[in-house]
Amino acid sequence: MRQLLKLKALLFILLSVWMTPASSVAFCALRDPVANIYKLFPEAENYRSITHKIDESVQKQVKKNVPFTVHKDELGQHTLYVAFKDKKPLGLIHARSEVGLWGLVEVVWAFDFKMNVVNFMFQRCREPACQLISSPTFRQFLKGKSSDELLTLLKDKTTAYPQAIENNKAAKELAETVIRSAIKTVQVTKISWAKELKNYLQKPS
Repeated sequence: MRQLLKLKALLFILLSVWMTPASSVAFCALRDPVANIYKLFPEAENYRSITHKIDESVQKQVKKNVPFTVHKDELGQHTLYVAFKDKKPLGLIHARSEVGLWGLVEVVWAFDFKMNVVNFMFQRCREPACQLISSPTFRQFLKGKSSDELLTLLKDKTTAYPQAIENNKAAKELAETVIRSAIKTVQVTKISWAKELKNYLQKPS
């Protein structure tokens, strides 16, 4: 009986440790900024970082703008990066996290100054379709899209993804997770860094 209780206690501890990343959407920091920023903006020569606190007011504003919100565990200090070449700003880099079927999915986003997608990469992803979604085909599919266009992709059930993804249920689910991440990242960036970015952001033509 005592051994059974010990076994149950051990299983509980193991499950708690295993489930923690998936159940708590912790703040997602950009790992190895030097390597990842230059990977997303190969022409960049340097970068600057701007740290800002994401709080409940940001959470409420995001919820007003899009049909999903910032999880409470995502609140706290976050850093936005601005890539430069010859003192000219090239774009923005921001890492965000979403809950996937296999745990936390951490996505690093690159945007231009109209807040359109430039590129993205995973820094954490355990989904079976990670490689497929991070392929050049899907990244090209998202490139140049605005937050409104991305939201339309989610709402329009007739949207045709690249064929390899369209015919793969797991890939489509991960694709939607990634798209939600992009939309949320745009909203959080616009709201939280509005004052700091006013010298960088360009008005849509």
